[in-house]
Amino acid sequence: MTEPAARPTILFNAHPLHLFLASAYFYCWELGSRFDVVLLVPRGGEDHPGIRALLDQGRVRETVAMPSPRQSWALHRWAARTAPRLLARVRPVAVVQSNFQYHFNKSLFRAAGALRPAPLRIVYLSGVAQRHVPVERVLREVNESHIISLGRRLPLAPPGLARALYRVRGAVRYHLDHAVLPLLLTGRPLAPTLHETAGRIVSRTTAGLVDAFLCYGEADRQALLEETDDAAAIHLIEHPATAAGQAVCALAIPAGGEAGAIVALPSRSYDYERLDGDAWATEADRVADLWAAALDAIRARLGARPILWKLHPGRSGDPVMARVTQVLAAALPGFTVIPPARAAEDLICAAGAVVGDTSTAIVWAARLGGRPVFSLDLFDVPGGAEMERYPGITMVRGAADLARLADLEPTPPGARQPALLELLPRLLQQHQAGATAPSGDWPTIAEYQRCSPHPARLAGGSRTRRRADRPAPRLSVITICRNAHATLDATIDSVLGQDLAAETEYILVDGQSQDGTLDIVRRREGDFDQWLSEPDAGISDAFNKGIALARGAYVAILNADDRIDPDYYRRAVAALDASDAAYAFGDLRVERVDGTSFIQLGDPDYARHIHRVMPRLHHPTVVVRRTMYERYGLFRRDLRFAMDYEFLLRLHRLGQHGVHVPGSMATHRQGGVSHRHYLAATTEMRRIASAAGAPGAAWATWTYHVVKMSTRRLLDHLVGPRLVRRLWALQKQGLKRDP
Repeated sequence: MTEPAARPTILFNAHPLHLFLASAYFYCWELGSRFDVVLLVPRGGEDHPGIRALLDQGRVRETVAMPSPRQSWALHRWAARTAPRLLARVRPVAVVQSNFQYHFNKSLFRAAGALRPAPLRIVYLSGVAQRHVPVERVLREVNESHIISLGRRLPLAPPGLARALYRVRGAVRYHLDHAVLPLLLTGRPLAPTLHETAGRIVSRTTAGLVDAFLCYGEADRQALLEETDDAAAIHLIEHPATAAGQAVCALAIPAGGEAGAIVALPSRSYDYERLDGDAWATEADRVADLWAAALDAIRARLGARPILWKLHPGRSGDPVMARVTQVLAAALPGFTVIPPARAAEDLICAAGAVVGDTSTAIVWAARLGGRPVFSLDLFDVPGGAEMERYPGITMVRGAADLARLADLEPTPPGARQPALLELLPRLLQQHQAGATAPSGDWPTIAEYQRCSPHPARLAGGSRTRRRADRPAPRLSVITICRNAHATLDATIDSVLGQDLAAETEYILVDGQSQDGTLDIVRRREGDFDQWLSEPDAGISDAFNKGIALARGAYVAILNADDRIDPDYYRRAVAALDASDAAYAFGDLRVERVDGTSFIQLGDPDYARHIHRVMPRLHHPTVVVRRTMYERYGLFRRDLRFAMDYEFLLRLHRLGQHGVHVPGSMATHRQGGVSHRHYLAATTEMRRIASAAGAPGAAWATWTYHVVKMSTRRLLDHLVGPRLVRRLWALQKQGLKRDP
């Protein structure tokens, strides 16, 4: 009996949890029918009724706790260190979030973009009604509300102090979230797109950060175009709640009152401090009269029903709305006040009707269907008149509409949009088709295979003379060289003399040597499956050219001044066959310029050190699964010395590991590029470690190595290198004399 094929995985960010039932719940319900959904949940939110229902019904495979958004430092650390490992473990085909503006969303998308192949990065509208209001206007209104709240806590402060303090605090937070903390943890700042406290959009460039935006109507599209310049990435879909009867039943949320009640969701907030004297009381009476008339009219249309009155949690301290509540409770029979902390969605599930002004929940109720939904454009609420753009909502614009409420019709639905599960496969197919283009910081095999040969390229080898149906080799060995006439023969002999030679292809990449190296290559052309010689852009570029030519399941790189023991590749491949490791590494014999040598053992416990410095993962001994290059990219071309460290650290951060093969080894001659440019190589290593999230440890390690090397060179000059070497060997961990 064959096991069912594993389903692709989608990583879904559940934040913000207070809006989870508005859209995220229905997205997960739909996606869970075809994908394994892994849900990111702020700590403490695992008991949310919607999340419990999704787990119970098998629509979510697992939940992963992350720090609360209020824990800024912890959230930055989680995004920099834990998120890459999580992404590497679950290997999602898509990462879905409701926002891309905040630092955590950007960090998660950036980590996702580092995977190979990179998942589709999707932003969906969470369903709040105010998204069609210009975002900068919304920010200004929110900021004014916060400034007033801060001013109430500073009653003795001079005018303007609250505003100044709010702006200073916002500026500090802005720079911490986008510059200081990302630099400390990853070595790279985040590109800001929104400055909340300044109330402005900083940048509309989202290419390379977001692959697709999902929204539900033309109003949403226009709102998104204020935040992104990538119009082609915006897609209209039918909101998943539209056909969500089964999903709602699965919630099993207890009704917030009698079934069939009228749920009233006022969202109006008043800057009552700006009203002179008792003007706020007069305003409250006016608002109460309007609400009473509206609720009476709805009762007249639907019949006598209880009223559940629920204020938004942020309005509970508003004296205007407090007085409105008192007046309505005294005037209307069957009027029940619901605590503001109660979720509106659980009231709506059992409601007979829903009424509000611009409450975010009435849009949710309209999409859910099954009950009349009214929007009262009576209170001069910004954006209130625009609620008519949402299908299923009956607009009430004044006293005349209240008088003829029974004759009003809801806004009709527009043209049918594709369902989520109709659009998503197309988006994934398009994304995968475009995945051959380089993304992130690392070039890809496909990019190199598409490159046209350099006009000066010379090439040859025996591959073209062998049968086309010859099976792919188990191992590909790549030698790169430039002006390596003195050492190349020994390197070639060591590759041809190893035990796995019959199952190995040998590739040589030359950087247009001028010293007779090409004479050796032509003389020994039959020893290479393929060789080429052309100008290159450095060591990384040469590595990448060789890997793009390789066909073996495993890839080893042996430079032209190195040699390999006869049994090493056989043992390394066997170790990889017997494990799930991404690469194997061994011990290294280092030959000094004066002819002496020492052995440097590989470090099986390398994971303790790799975050701050290149541990003893000796590159001449590293044998990597070719799939690692296919998934996670090739060597970075902007690095001159430590490209091997960056690649192995990248694998480590993405959840991959290596296996040590003790006993056999490679032989490496000192005097290479990294040895001649020790300070530059160490500095480059420090930058890589800092960018990966350990700047403090990287700087400390760099300082130690610079001081050590400077001290040694000074002692070499004063007392001679032989005596210094003997003293140094006494304290050098992991070294022993070569027998």
